[in-house]
Amino acid sequence: MAKTAKSPDMKIRLLVGAAGTVLAAALIYGVYMWFFCRVYVPAGMMAVVTAKTGRQPAPGTILVEKGEKGIWREVLSEGRYFFDPVLYDVKLAKNIEIPLGKVGIVTSKVGRELPAGEIIAVDDSSKGVRRDVLGPGVYRLNPEGYKVEIVDAINIPPGYAGIVTGQTQQQCGISAGGGAPGGHAGGVDLMLP
Repeated sequence: MAKTAKSPDMKIRLLVGAAGTVLAAALIYGVYMWFFCRVYVPAGMMAVVTAKTGRQPAPGTILVEKGEKGIWREVLSEGRYFFDPVLYDVKLAKNIEIPLGKVGIVTSKVGRELPAGEIIAVDDSSKGVRRDVLGPGVYRLNPEGYKVEIVDAINIPPGYAGIVTGQTQQQCGISAGGGAPGGHAGGVDLMLP
C-alpha cells in the first residue's frame, strides 16, 4: 500500500483551521475575562477579595494571605482588576475617611490574644483596641478584620494640661506624682500640649 502525500492545499487548510481555532479560543477567553471577570473599584472605595480555593488557613483565622482560602488580609485600591468569579468573590467597601478634628480608634479582630488583664493592644499583631489612633486622612483597613470608630480629637491648647486616668497597670507620659515619665502615680498621667 502506497503512502499518499498530503497536498499543499491540505496543509494550508490544516494550518488555517488550527490558527482559527486558537484565535476563536483567545477571543472567547478575552470576552469572558472582560465581561465576567472584570472588577472596577471606583475612587473612594476598596475591594475585599474572598478566595474560594487555596490552602486551608490555620483554624480560627479571619484574614488570610494570598494563596490561602478565605478573605484576603490585603484590600485592593482603586482601579481595574480581573478575578474569575468561579474562584473569587469580590465585594466593594468604602474607604475609611477621617476628617480634620477627628481620630479613628482601631479595634482589631485578628492577631494573637491579649495577655490576661490587658485591654489595649500594644502592637499591630494583637487583637483588641490599638494604642495608636488614626489621624485625619484616608485609610484602607479590611472591614472584616478591623473596626474603626471615628471620634472627636482632644486638643490641649498651650498653657493647659490634660489629665489621663489609667485603666491598666501600665502608664504612659509624665507622672503627676513627680516621678519619672512612664511612672505610676495613683493611675493619673499628665498630658502637656
